[in-house]
Amino acid sequence: MFDWLVRLLEQGDKHKEKTVTLEERLFVLLEIVGAMGLSNKAKTHIDPYCVVKVRQKEVHRTKAIQDDGNPIWTVKTNSLCLLEIPDGSISSKSGTTAATTTSSNNDDDDSDTAVESTKEASESTAVALVSPPGAEDSVTIEIYHGMRLLGTATVSFDQVLQAVGDRVEYAIQPPPKVSNSNNSNMKAVLALRFRKATRDDLIFLGKIK
Repeated sequence: MFDWLVRLLEQGDKHKEKTVTLEERLFVLLEIVGAMGLSNKAKTHIDPYCVVKVRQKEVHRTKAIQDDGNPIWTVKTNSLCLLEIPDGSISSKSGTTAATTTSSNNDDDDSDTAVESTKEASESTAVALVSPPGAEDSVTIEIYHGMRLLGTATVSFDQVLQAVGDRVEYAIQPPPKVSNSNNSNMKAVLALRFRKATRDDLIFLGKIK
């Protein structure tokens, strides 16, 4: 999808800047780390996968993780995704609330590399339980089992562009029919990392496509 951009960046030295912005196009690297609490059952038979959408248009999907209500995605299961955020579309009011953040003992996060190992659950994280922004100014990650929607996490463009690669857990909202049910106890979260893409990210992702 971005082969033309990879070729352009490989041609000359004039694109040495760390943050990749081209013709008012802003690229963000998304890492889908994993989800927790997709099933309340000790033994689950769901095979979750993620569908990433920007302004409701699908741009990426992961592979399914077999029989796991707490799936972890890696590079081999398509955890990395390059997003193009419209530069002039950032809303001055995102309609979201501040996240509760835990302190980190490691300020030198190695998020400058495109490929990094999934951190253990004990790693300090920022937990964002936010009210969903509008679909027209957000990135949405839908989690499916087969054709059945399990839930959706929504992140505003403002939040995406402010991110610096920290692991953040976003509340997964169940489908309306499930959330309105008295039997719904779903309190699942989706762990994500966002940061502005670099030239190396673009080249790397071009090679693994």
